[in-house]
Amino acid sequence: MLGIMPRLVVMKMTNSKEELCWYKVVFKQLTPIHIGQKNYGVLSETRLFIPQWTMWGALVNAYGKIQGGKDDDFKKGKELFKNTTCFFPALNKEDYDVMFPNFKNGKLYIRDMKEEEFRLKFTDTYVSTSISPEYIAAKDGSLHETEIILPKSKKDGSQIYWVGLVGIEESKKGKFLSFIKQCEDVLVGGDIGYGLGRLRVLQNGINDANEECLKNWNLKLDGEVICNGEPIRKYLRFNQDYTLQKGKLEFVVQYDFSGQSPSIIEKGCFFVPGSEVKKI
Repeated sequence: MLGIMPRLVVMKMTNSKEELCWYKVVFKQLTPIHIGQKNYGVLSETRLFIPQWTMWGALVNAYGKIQGGKDDDFKKGKELFKNTTCFFPALNKEDYDVMFPNFKNGKLYIRDMKEEEFRLKFTDTYVSTSISPEYIAAKDGSLHETEIILPKSKKDGSQIYWVGLVGIEESKKGKFLSFIKQCEDVLVGGDIGYGLGRLRVLQNGINDANEECLKNWNLKLDGEVICNGEPIRKYLRFNQDYTLQKGKLEFVVQYDFSGQSPSIIEKGCFFVPGSEVKKI
């Protein structure tokens, strides 16, 4: 069975020449989620979007369980969803208008909202600790504070939805459509054993992603990122062919958790979503 951990994993776009069929997928957030990013002392900060590797893992786990839970079922799911993008928040239920990240003056924005403002409106923290059985008291140094993204705004009760794209090979689109119709919920991020990370598939939010939609996501039909100086929508491996105009780089490690112990497949520096990258 595939074990998905909240570690850094980057999915590669397929090298297959088979044409991809792209679908826009929408989830409604039901419970708080935590997407581990970095720690500040005892505080574990959350990312403000769902990386492609995290959603890939959630879809693979859901697919494998629906298909029967055998190792081969999870293996097929890993191939089926290898062209998954990051998922970003949306508040408007009418059209699920995506709040893409971007950078201004070196600061991260979620659309036109500063990172600090978004965290103030949509995140909270909870405190946990380990108990020492001997003394029935908190263990020394075990206090931990975890930041979470709430399902609804603390200020006005606005519901959060998550929107992304999934590219499916032409020959496998029947498998995807059959799965997505059966799938009710997926679990993303950390601490899912404590009830965090539950997202509900919105069947009316599953739509074909047309050429205009792909252009809005700065993606070509084959899944390649368009680097024209506009903010990118997925992680992009750094190389000398690209120049960073705004944004930042992040060191990312790709893990494979399908074996008995995790193994590193790939590691390197990547431009983060929202960065403005141009091909030289």
